[in-house]
Amino acid sequence: MKEEKHILWFNEITKEDVGLVGGKNANLGEMYQKLTDLGVRVPNGFAVTTKAYDYFIKSNNLEEKIKEILQNLDVYNVEKLQKAGETIRNFIKQGEFPEDLKKEILDAFEKLKKEYGENLQVAVRSSASAEDLPQASFAGQQETYLNVTEKDLLEKIKYCFASLFTDRAIFYRQEKGFDHFEVKLSAGVQKMVRSDLASSGVMFTIDTDSGLNKVIVINGVWGLGELIVQGKVIPDEWIVFKEGLEKGFRSIISKMLGEKVRKIVYAEKGGVKEVETSQEERDNYSLNDEEVLELAKMGIIIERHYQRAMDIEWAKDGIDGKLYIVQARAETVHSTKKYNVYEEYRLNPRQSDFDPHQSVVLKGIAIGSKITSGRVRVIKDVSKINEFQEGEILVTEMTDPDWVVALKKAKGVITDKGGRTCFEGDTKILTNKGFMKIKDVVEKVNRGENLYSLSFDMRTYKLVWRKITEGFKRISAVKKIIIGNKNNYLISTPDHRFFTLFNRKLVKRAIESIIESKEGVLSFIKIPRCLDNFDGLVERYELSNEKMYLLGSILSDGSIQKNKQGGYIISFFQKINQDKINYINFYKTNFERIFKKSLHQIIDKRNSVISLCIYSKDVFNELSLLKSQLPTILLGADIENLKYFLAGVMDGDGNISSHQIQITVGINNNILLESLIITLLRLGFVFNLHKHKRGSYYVISIDKKYGDEIVKYTHRLSNNTCQNETYQISKKINIQQRFIAKQIIGDILDLVNKRGQIKYDYFERNNKISDYKIKNFILPIISKIYKDIEYELRLLLESGINMKNVKFSDDENASLNYKKSEVYNISIEAIHDMDHNYIVFSSKYTPVLVANCHAAIVSRELGIPAIVGTQKATEILKTGDKVTIDCSTGITGYVYKGILDYEVIEHNLEKLPETKTKIYVNIGLPDEAWEKWYLPVKGVGLAREEFIIAEEIKIHPNALINYSSLSEEIKQKIDEFTQGYEDKKQYFIDKLAEGIAKICVAYWPYEVIVRFSDFKTNEYRNLIGGELYEPNEENPMIGWRGASRYYHPKFKQAFELEVLAMKKVREEMGITNLTMMVPFCRTPEEGRRVMEIIENVLGPRKEKGYKVYVMCEIPSNILQADEFLEIFDGMSIGSNDLTQLTLGIDRDNEILQGLADERNESVKKLIAEVIKKCKEKGKYVGICGQAPSDFPEIVEFLVKEGIESISVNSDVVIKTIEMVKKFEDENR
Repeated sequence: MKEEKHILWFNEITKEDVGLVGGKNANLGEMYQKLTDLGVRVPNGFAVTTKAYDYFIKSNNLEEKIKEILQNLDVYNVEKLQKAGETIRNFIKQGEFPEDLKKEILDAFEKLKKEYGENLQVAVRSSASAEDLPQASFAGQQETYLNVTEKDLLEKIKYCFASLFTDRAIFYRQEKGFDHFEVKLSAGVQKMVRSDLASSGVMFTIDTDSGLNKVIVINGVWGLGELIVQGKVIPDEWIVFKEGLEKGFRSIISKMLGEKVRKIVYAEKGGVKEVETSQEERDNYSLNDEEVLELAKMGIIIERHYQRAMDIEWAKDGIDGKLYIVQARAETVHSTKKYNVYEEYRLNPRQSDFDPHQSVVLKGIAIGSKITSGRVRVIKDVSKINEFQEGEILVTEMTDPDWVVALKKAKGVITDKGGRTCFEGDTKILTNKGFMKIKDVVEKVNRGENLYSLSFDMRTYKLVWRKITEGFKRISAVKKIIIGNKNNYLISTPDHRFFTLFNRKLVKRAIESIIESKEGVLSFIKIPRCLDNFDGLVERYELSNEKMYLLGSILSDGSIQKNKQGGYIISFFQKINQDKINYINFYKTNFERIFKKSLHQIIDKRNSVISLCIYSKDVFNELSLLKSQLPTILLGADIENLKYFLAGVMDGDGNISSHQIQITVGINNNILLESLIITLLRLGFVFNLHKHKRGSYYVISIDKKYGDEIVKYTHRLSNNTCQNETYQISKKINIQQRFIAKQIIGDILDLVNKRGQIKYDYFERNNKISDYKIKNFILPIISKIYKDIEYELRLLLESGINMKNVKFSDDENASLNYKKSEVYNISIEAIHDMDHNYIVFSSKYTPVLVANCHAAIVSRELGIPAIVGTQKATEILKTGDKVTIDCSTGITGYVYKGILDYEVIEHNLEKLPETKTKIYVNIGLPDEAWEKWYLPVKGVGLAREEFIIAEEIKIHPNALINYSSLSEEIKQKIDEFTQGYEDKKQYFIDKLAEGIAKICVAYWPYEVIVRFSDFKTNEYRNLIGGELYEPNEENPMIGWRGASRYYHPKFKQAFELEVLAMKKVREEMGITNLTMMVPFCRTPEEGRRVMEIIENVLGPRKEKGYKVYVMCEIPSNILQADEFLEIFDGMSIGSNDLTQLTLGIDRDNEILQGLADERNESVKKLIAEVIKKCKEKGKYVGICGQAPSDFPEIVEFLVKEGIESISVNSDVVIKTIEMVKKFEDENR
């Protein structure tokens, strides 16, 4: 009987055999048996059954020993859990197989060898009888062994048995209520797919971030796939639209090239090892498009067979070139989540005397969308935290991570301070992998990548490296903050808390408050070493001092490149003059000694230039990898390495004057620039960075007092003939630190101001005082009287803190001030509140210490209503007060006095009333569409191309069209985004199509109306290269925008790219629910000219079956509606522009804001007229403006007029459906 067997082959196993072979093996057998003929390839193998496991345990007398160890084990005691797990695992590993069982296993292996050959290598995978079940995921708790040969087979099977008792598995079983001996283990023995010679990865038949079930998501890396599971690399990613693929379309709607910096391959002596990938592997996808589509088809077949979302592992064999499925399990996160229930909180006070205006005690920023009520507990000091009771509302100055116990008990939180405080997305952070933009840090951390940031330790008063645990993103108003001088700035929300000093102590204050008080922020001269990711690099690259010097020289005055003919060339250039001969000879000798390759010497006599070059793929690959890893290397290198690297750069492109050292760096040589910044910060060398007036390069200036430390390592500068005259080590006082005087000696001024000079020089003029003055004039006085103040001053001097003056920008380029944009923040792993800080870098790489954003932490982690930034909650509210917190109305949260009634309405989205009027949703970015895909709408009334172009493409289309004629500076910027694209225009088409496709797929099969780009000229100018093509207009709102651009000779080609993107979505991807829309079309003639361009690209409308609407937002659209409707398939009313043009106002003019009201009778008459015209012609008419989202009376008016669709923002969809149903019933 099957149940008694110790060995079962995959062709004997089905998904019903979980108890006998575990979930993993049951699924492999099921697919091998039933899906092979449908095109799903599964490598053959066999299972060592749970019956064999039982036999092994009993024959070694282990059951009672294990039970005794686990009896009364406290799994929450980590030390005891670890000890118990290790003891049990050792018992099993030391056990012996009964001879008959050993023979059965080895005989099965022999049989598998007959199928696959004598040199068979297998994967041995644990398969537990309770894993891979839909209701619980045990995945990853047991072990897998790869590249196993016959001699190690029995040992690895034992190790699999032992892995049933990993610490995590013991804990998880006890937590989930599984009996330790009811869960048994089977070991799967499966032919290894040689993905070490190709690629592998995972595939989900559902989007695991949003739960969208209309797509297949595939991730891939080079080599074996374990690095994806461990989160050590960023993989390639493809997203495939299922229905389009099944209809025969090439429905890859998105592809993203991952970093793939490492891979796992076979080790020579068995097992596996981790190695670095080549530059070629990093630059290319691990699968081609045909393979992606083949894999996605397998995913659809597997999902259909199991009738549920699946989590699948795949591998490509580098020998036969075929794709195989090596695991499949039920997806356990989103497949069991309900998306048909939407909770809505509504305040419902029954008190007859309730007046919402009089009852509001406080206002602030709402975190979450819930309502709660209860008794207040005011806590101003952490020492009082134990007084907090379950179910109270915490009122404090600012939420503090030290108070986690109280926060978990709280029904709600109200704070004085805090808010949506963050930084603009391009703000730089120095991580363990080099400088990154904060928006990229947030994305990487939230995708599971381990990143560390600089943070200030309040105990040691030193900078340290701390893990970044979370990232946040939101929309908020920002201001430009000048750090020191006008070209050095940060862009932040004005209420973000920066660190400053108050009587020598570090405190956190809003930057607007610091600026108002004319105080300074904290910077640092020197950063600590970071050894994370550095281990092994020295040995791997043999990082000698000489090699570091050569690297500096090549990066500053040479090149590492692949030429157009595919050759690999490393070049080094120097002007030929007497003082450089020794340097050139030294470079040549050292290069040839280190790389064991000869350099070719080419002399250009006319320009007196010598070029030393070599054509070598090996040297190219090594130097390319060194260059890509350079930030990590420099962060971890020892001081000597750093000095040699800096010396190489200085010899390559540096010079010495009488007072400073200057290094020039090309404007596009970002790796060298940031590597130099890291080096100088590691060495503690104060520097100044500025862009040369010609704009083609940066100049880094270093005070010559550091010269004696570096020049002795150089070979050109140390022999420079001019040095004898000009180079002398500076005898100036070594001033490194400066502090705003009033912030460190304000409370002791009378003691130190003996002659009145300090008060005049430093307080009345608000100047900074140097470390030299503090050491030599302040400390001698203080040390005789106040030892505690002396200690505080010495602590500051030893900390490396350096203060910087700050102010808000008031120049003409600060137009972004208070403009809303996407802002970002991160959370640092720390215990104490003051340690929740990190370093951001200004535009000129000045490090600045800032605080975490706790409001975001409250919102995400607690899931309780919170109102932050009320300013005076701790003053107005008293312990014992009864209040109601209301976060249900939007961004503003309200605190009411008393316990008010509220209701929580659970909307079953499947049971919402059907309306005759279609309810659509307005969508900005594709990510928003995927987050809200489950909303019960009948389509998208407005998807804006502008969001995709600004956020994803970032480049003016004309700059891509005219790429070859652009300056090198702009080309370099474009190249950063368009890697892998020879045809830069195709980048625009692909990225725009990708964004449009994502929105369309989210709401498939319902109509999605995508509006062609409607940027104004000032907005187009903000794109890379935009200033080359856009005029300056007095009033862009009514300038060169919309349809007028599309047929104009200066933009026609750019518009054709947009139409080509639409064509790709419809014809290549098979996404046909896309409807196009033309904005701001002033005359019917404009409409005809635009439609001619569209039909030239897409073909005739009737023949191809697509639709094009026009925005109805200009009075002429209504006055000439009959003509417009002859040209277009329908109209969508844009109430914002229609209102401003009807009433003759600029909606961006704050003085006229009160007049910009869509409820104006003139506007309503025009809307009523166009609805009537469209209905007469049998054409589509809808509205996508802001009015229905804001005004219920507009919704009622539109329903009465018989509009076909109403499109609203996602947060009011449910309310709008109910409202429309009510109005429809009333007007029946």
